[in-house]
Amino acid sequence: YFNLGKSKDIIKNKRVGKLCGIIGVGLNYKRKKIVNEVFKLDKTFKWETIISKDCILNGNVIIGEGSLIMSGVIINTHTTIGKHCIINTSSSIDHDNYLMDFSSCGPGVVTGGNVTLGENSYLGIGSIVKHGVKIGKNTVIGGNSFVNKKCSDNFLYFGVPVKQIRKIKIDENYLLE
Repeated sequence: YFNLGKSKDIIKNKRVGKLCGIIGVGLNYKRKKIVNEVFKLDKTFKWETIISKDCILNGNVIIGEGSLIMSGVIINTHTTIGKHCIINTSSSIDHDNYLMDFSSCGPGVVTGGNVTLGENSYLGIGSIVKHGVKIGKNTVIGGNSFVNKKCSDNFLYFGVPVKQIRKIKIDENYLLE
């Protein structure tokens, strides 16, 4: 694996031979921007899905193109991971979850069953999400938070239990929060 540079360089290199890829950028909005740039240049670009050999997928798990599942992850039955998602090291995603496109989990995240994580949303390192909770789109859950209630679109939440902190911008660097 290597960095090919800008989107236009990726497409130029594709013409030399067969090329497929994955966007490993941690910030969801940046990953989405890069995917859209590549799509504008080449609608047929093939996105890889990378699943670590030492993770556990328990029956009927769907993982979208361009997604990255890291080492030590457990994903239980009837869970859907959308396109271009990142599930980081040692996270446990329980049954019947739905992580929408461009969402991501930091290391050590734990979700109960029937959890929904909206498009472009992020669960910070070590956060825990209670069974049946819905988290909106463009929402950030701070590290080590306990999410026990529905979280609205476009907000930062943090704490034990989680509290709504403030509205966020779509292009905010939440990894520094």
